[in-house]
Amino acid sequence: MHPVDTGTLRLAAARGDIDLLDYVKAHAPLFNPNGAREGFTALHAAVVQGHAAAALWLCREGADVQALKEDKWNDTALHYAAARNSADCVKVLLAFGADVSATNYAGKTPADLAERSGHTQLASFLRGVAEGRTPVPDRGEFPADVRALKAGKRKKPKRKVSHVDDVAGFDDVDEVRGGELCKLCARETLLAVHAYVLA
Repeated sequence: MHPVDTGTLRLAAARGDIDLLDYVKAHAPLFNPNGAREGFTALHAAVVQGHAAAALWLCREGADVQALKEDKWNDTALHYAAARNSADCVKVLLAFGADVSATNYAGKTPADLAERSGHTQLASFLRGVAEGRTPVPDRGEFPADVRALKAGKRKKPKRKVSHVDDVAGFDDVDEVRGGELCKLCARETLLAVHAYVLA
């Protein structure tokens, strides 16, 4: 998959934007849910932000739940979800085969990171799964439409949305101040960048 598409996939996952995930899958040549930068995949991005719906979408598309972030920590997506107390993401990852006993460079499991972060209930759940006292969540427990998982997600405050036409001297998405691009402008910008890079 082209680096622009890989980056867009990670951004969509980090935002929990299922529509943009669908768009990338439909339009990216050689779609690959495991495209990464230094081991940081779209699945890592989704769970870091606590987007269980995006994590479920990616897992259903074949994302590697065992992928390691290629830095000195070597954390899996489950390590990130546990450290951030994202129980819904943890359940999705476990249902798709994440190793609850995986250790990072320091020999810490996801349960260890949850406990260290003060998330004792999640740490207890993960230890229960590791010891066989708690059943692993089943893939069938999740709704067919991943958007249904978003219902329980806390709503973020609305931000000012800008259109490309409204930004004088627009050269890059990062130059938009005081808001974010609307989805349509972001997609149009992505397509323009993609066409330019491939030309």
